[in-house]
Amino acid sequence: MVQALDGALLDRLVGSWLADQVTAGEETVAAVAGDGKTVRSAYRREGSQVHLLSATVRDAGAVIAQREVGAKTNEITELAPLLADVELAGVVATADALHTQWATAEHLVTNQKAHYVVTLKANQPTLYAACQRALSGPAQDFVPEHIAVGRGHGRTERRTTRVKALVGDEGIDFPHAAQVLRVRRDTGGLDGQRTGKEIAYCITSLDDALRWAARDHARPLAILGLTCLCRGPGVGPQISRSQVSDS
Repeated sequence: MVQALDGALLDRLVGSWLADQVTAGEETVAAVAGDGKTVRSAYRREGSQVHLLSATVRDAGAVIAQREVGAKTNEITELAPLLADVELAGVVATADALHTQWATAEHLVTNQKAHYVVTLKANQPTLYAACQRALSGPAQDFVPEHIAVGRGHGRTERRTTRVKALVGDEGIDFPHAAQVLRVRRDTGGLDGQRTGKEIAYCITSLDDALRWAARDHARPLAILGLTCLCRGPGVGPQISRSQVSDS
C-alpha cells in the first residue's frame, strides 16, 4: 500500500503540516536552509541513487518541503520548485556553494521577497577572489567582529566572523548583494592550544548580517548556513559576543 502512494504529494502534505506547526502561535521563521542529501541504500530501477533536496527551518529542525532530484538533473534547477509553496517573505534562505547562482539569488529576492546567505567557494573563482580581497586586512578594520566559543567532546572551537558592507568598488558582481562575510574556525584541545583552522566566505542580501545573526546566542553561525564549517556533535556556540578579535 505504501508503494501506491504519490511520494511527491505526500511530501507536500507533510511539509505543509510541519510548516503550520512551526508557525503555530504566531512564531516567526527566521531562516530556511536548502540542502541536498543522497539517500543511503535507496536506488532507482535503473541503478541511480535517490537524491533529495529539502528546505529546513533551522530554529525548529523541521523539514517543511522536500523534493526528489531526478537522475538527469541537479539541485540547482530544483531549488525554485522546492520553495515554490514555501512562504519566504522576510525570511533568510541559506544554502551551500552549489546554489551560489545568479538565477537563484534573483529568484529568492525578486520573486519570493526573501533574503539569502550563500557560501562562496572556488567554483566561482572571480567572485571568490573578490570576496577574499574585500575581507583581507587587520581585525581593527572590521570592528566589531563576532566571536562564538564552544567546548565539548574533548575539544574547543572558536568562530570569528567579520563582515564588510559592499559599496560598489570591490569588484563583487552578484544580484542584490549587500554584504560579504568571512568566518574563521579555530579548533583545538581543552588546553586551549589551537590544532586546526578553516576559513569560509559568504555573500548575503542582508544589509546588517552581523547584528541579525547575533540577536541571540543560538543564532550566530548555524543560521548563517556555513555548511562548509559544520561543527561536530556537542560543540556549538555556547558563548557569543561582539568584540575585536585578538588573533
